[in-house]
Amino acid sequence: MELFVPFFWLLPEESTKKDNMNTKKQAIILVEEAIDSWLTAVKRSRSSCTYSGYKSSVRHFTPYLFRNLAEFTRKDALDMLESLPTSLNPNSVRAKRIVWHTFFEWAIDIYELDMANPFKKMKLLPKKRPIERFFWTPDQVNLILDHAMDAEHRLFYAMMAFNGLRFSEAARFKWDYIRDGWLTFNGKGNIKGRIPLCPKLRDELSRFTGFSAFPSTGYIFSRKFHESLENKALKKLCKGLDMKFDGVAHCHRFRHSFASNALRAGANIAVISKLLRHSNINVTCSHYLHISDSDMEDTLRML
Repeated sequence: MELFVPFFWLLPEESTKKDNMNTKKQAIILVEEAIDSWLTAVKRSRSSCTYSGYKSSVRHFTPYLFRNLAEFTRKDALDMLESLPTSLNPNSVRAKRIVWHTFFEWAIDIYELDMANPFKKMKLLPKKRPIERFFWTPDQVNLILDHAMDAEHRLFYAMMAFNGLRFSEAARFKWDYIRDGWLTFNGKGNIKGRIPLCPKLRDELSRFTGFSAFPSTGYIFSRKFHESLENKALKKLCKGLDMKFDGVAHCHRFRHSFASNALRAGANIAVISKLLRHSNINVTCSHYLHISDSDMEDTLRML
């Protein structure tokens, strides 16, 4: 015998289903909320350098912070891309687009959004040849070191100029990273780096310990270096020394100089790539090979 169930008995269950559906529809995740959560996750799992880069890239979402994340469209993504300064290097544009795409991949997965990544397969500007990386000669590097504002700045510059460290790596370097003539540390992307200690930097370290006691924190430097402020200070220092060179004075130029001066001295490009800890040798060739007028003249004299 078939059991008869009155229709109205189903109403509460159907009503509950509809309420659940409505609740799901009403759940709004703001772009600002999603970005904050994502950056928190990045901070826990990636290096401070990577975190800072990601944080800087997502600032371009500012006009959309109070927008429902699920309503962010392909047109919004294109508008963001077009709003970037035209003076921005194409490689930097690509890097920002990758960060935006990574953020949305994370958000779509975490919040179970029924949407396509608005930054997926986005057509970018054609890749151009990287801009020229200017460098200082060894004499110019020594001149800057001799006139550094204090012992900490002298050693800070030397770490980038003599061992090719990045700004963020040198700024937060610890004494226990130096062991048995090698530097062992976590670099860009939290990737472990291990390179020999340059004899010139060893001399600078010995000289430095005569000025300063070992900080109890374990870090070499007692202060925190902020890149924008240090670039301004270095630019002012070079101007005061009346130095003549092409390009702009900034701290990362010490790393450019390290690679270029080593190559001009006859070092193997593959070895330089290892010391710089590049992902592949093509990055080294495209970014750090500088040819001066004197280089061309010297080559012609060899014929």
